[in-house]
Formats: sequence, structure tokens, C-alpha cells
Amino acid sequence: MRQEWKYYLILGGAFLLLVLAEVLTPKPTDWTFSLHHKHKNPYGTFILFESMPYLFPEQSVSPVFRTLYELKERGYHKENILIFAAEFAPDQQDIESMWQMLDSGGYVFAAAREFGGKLADTLKLETDVNIKESIAEGVDSLKMQESLYYFSAYDTSQMEVLAENEAGNPVLLRYREGEGALLLSSVPQAYTNYFMLQDGLYQEVTQSLSYLPVREVLWNEYFHLGRMEPTTPLRFLLSVPALRWAVFLSVAGLLLFMLFESKRRQRAIPIVLPPANATLDFVQTVS
Repeated sequence: MRQEWKYYLILGGAFLLLVLAEVLTPKPTDWTFSLHHKHKNPYGTFILFESMPYLFPEQSVSPVFRTLYELKERGYHKENILIFAAEFAPDQQDIESMWQMLDSGGYVFAAAREFGGKLADTLKLETDVNIKESIAEGVDSLKMQESLYYFSAYDTSQMEVLAENEAGNPVLLRYREGEGALLLSSVPQAYTNYFMLQDGLYQEVTQSLSYLPVREVLWNEYFHLGRMEPTTPLRFLLSVPALRWAVFLSVAGLLLFMLFESKRRQRAIPIVLPPANATLDFVQTVS
């Protein structure tokens, strides 16, 4: 039994060292182009999402992972819908739903590097790119090449230019439909954490969003991240780092417990009674 406790202590210490190493080890910078409203990595949108109450005071801001058709079917018509994606290419059903929303007074703001599908065909949208080399501060002077997209073609008879880049190329367009409007930006990275902290860019971002009326905001991440909804409790547990480690450690501990408990234990030593004194029993019986 003492030997088994020694194994338990060794394994427990090993797990403790593993957890400490995971917690104390500095995490490398994640440069994934996530655009997620909860991500604090350079290309997340945590800063902008937290700034929404100042940009749209007294209005609710709700993250959603739905198509435009689903939002219309749920009764949304006159809200601001924000979309940040690498590519925005809604299907025919979403396009029809979006036109209906705009006719009713809704506003859609979509920032993407590329636009495709029926939307690009209808508005004659094309984007091109300039490569700009910059220095990422605090990352050991890591040189990063930033792709700065702009609209190289668009329907000039239906769309107006609201903003241009340093080269004079349009990066923000507006298309009016009914009582609402569709705003398209070709620089979604401008709304991420890294660029929001750059001098002057925060003001440009807030200015671009000022074209939206002050009303309820639906932060729609479906077109970049998909539905992002846990379908099972286990998927939710594995999606949170702290809970994921708890699950892994629990499973590992259970397996180790089963391993040690399954070992063949020493057979119990039978109790040997002293031989009975038959002579004494005989004397007592005769007496």
C-alpha cells in the first residue's frame, strides 16, 4: 500500500508540473485572421466590439451567427447589421432578404477583402490589392506584409465613394436601397485590434461607422466563422481552454486510477486458528 501511494504522489507531482508549465509558459502571438469579437489577438475584433456602446449609445449589440435570410425570418428589418469577413459572397436567398431589409430601412455594413456571388455581379464589384510592409511592434521587430485591398471596379451609377486610401483608391462604398443602405469596406483588417491601436486609424474606423444610424446592432459573424454554436456539451467544454484542460486531466486521472486498480493485488492471508485442545474438551465433558 505504501508503494502505491508513492506512485500516486509521483503522478500527482507530474500533473502539477504539467499544469504549471502550461500556465506559466508565454503564449506566442496568434496572427490568425479570426475577426472574432471575443478574440484579443491582433486580428480579433475585441476592441471594436467593446467600443460599440460608445459608438451606438443606449443601443443593444448582439453577436449572431445567422444568415441574412434567417435574420429576416426572425423579424429583423430595421437594425444595423455588421459583417466582417475575409470574403463576403451571400447566396441568392441572402441577397433577396438583404434587399428587403434595406427597403424597410435596415442598414448592412460589410467589410471584406473580396466580394463574390450575386452581390458582386449586381454591383459590378472587383477588388485589387497593394502589399504594404510594416513593422509589428513588440514582436521582435517582426516584419509583416499587410494586404491592403481597394475597390478596383464598382457600379458608379449606383454607388458612391465615402472613403479612399492614401493612393486615392476607394475603400468604402455606399449603395442606397429604399429607406436603408448597404455600406461596403474593402479593409476589414482596419477594424481589428492591431489596427485599432494605431495612431489615427481609430478615428477613421469610427467615422466609417458613423454612416450608420444609432439603433440596435447585430454583429453577424456567420459569413466568416460559420455558426460557431456548440452542438453538444462536450464541444462546449472543449471550446474553453480552462474547461478543456479540466476534461483532459479528469480523463487522464481516471485512466491512471483504472490502471493501478486493475493490477493484481496480493492474495489475502488466511487467518490460521490455533489447534483446539481436545484433551481439555474431553476432561470438561467427563466432568
